[in-house]
Amino acid sequence: MLELRETTLDVDGRATRLLAGGTGPRALLVLHTGAPGRSPIAPSADLLADHVARLGLDPAGWTVLAPDLPGAGGTALDDLADLTTPGVVAFADRVLAHAAPHATELHLLAQGESSLAALALTRVGARDGALPVASLFLIAPNAAAPIGDSIQNVSLLNPPVPRYGRRSQRWAVDRLAYVPDRVPAAILDRLVADAHGAPHAAAVALLADPTNDAALLGAQIDAQDAFYAYCRETGYQVPIGIFWGAADPTATVVRGTVLASVLSGGPAHLDFQLVNRCAHLAQFDRADQLAAAVRSALDRTTTPAQEV
Repeated sequence: MLELRETTLDVDGRATRLLAGGTGPRALLVLHTGAPGRSPIAPSADLLADHVARLGLDPAGWTVLAPDLPGAGGTALDDLADLTTPGVVAFADRVLAHAAPHATELHLLAQGESSLAALALTRVGARDGALPVASLFLIAPNAAAPIGDSIQNVSLLNPPVPRYGRRSQRWAVDRLAYVPDRVPAAILDRLVADAHGAPHAAAVALLADPTNDAALLGAQIDAQDAFYAYCRETGYQVPIGIFWGAADPTATVVRGTVLASVLSGGPAHLDFQLVNRCAHLAQFDRADQLAAAVRSALDRTTTPAQEV
């Protein structure tokens, strides 16, 4: 059974907290949900750590890397560019270079706000394209879903104050999970601890400046434009799985089905699962169902062991 262990890497001078396990040639890069300084929760790789354990991957065949993204958990934030889609892609590429230089096959698992970065990395591959992405699985990819003329989502506005206190984090979990009691107490403890950590505090301070906040929003729109242009002109060449909770407060079912329609225009296989009684934190709401879906996708797309 593959287990994740916590370590701290120096990635080109950046202190990076990483949950990692396995030594195999197949790499699974796990990108957590949440936008540091903007999301109502203070995210980290811990949100998906238990889910990875449920996959039952062979540690001799797989290397799993689940980093805290810049400004989240224990990973330092250098500047605003770190929070943009190109910044996250560059960061992920460097983590792979430092922590899995031996990888010969790359798979991506991304949730929520990191979905745009995962889609971008899938287009270009790692190591300047020398390590292409073999498959992509997205959990509640709200950042990639079209905005259009959607009515403003108010379900996560006006959290209790102080904004990142324990009560506020509990409030956010209650809205992001369909069954909040399934979210372990240890996860809430981690959210509260990370909210008071230096990386997250730096993100909050940076985005307190309206100019920076507007610039980051503009960068996200640019990333979405690039994603939709690629879908129109080329289409994704690798299998993509999407797990979308019907009760996700961060994006409507309509936005999810439109996203699936856009992605289905490419030549590769698309598996879109719309899941009832499931919100944004699907790894807690539908733990077994999500793990089975991810494992099925990996089994379908990985190279047979004898050919690795």
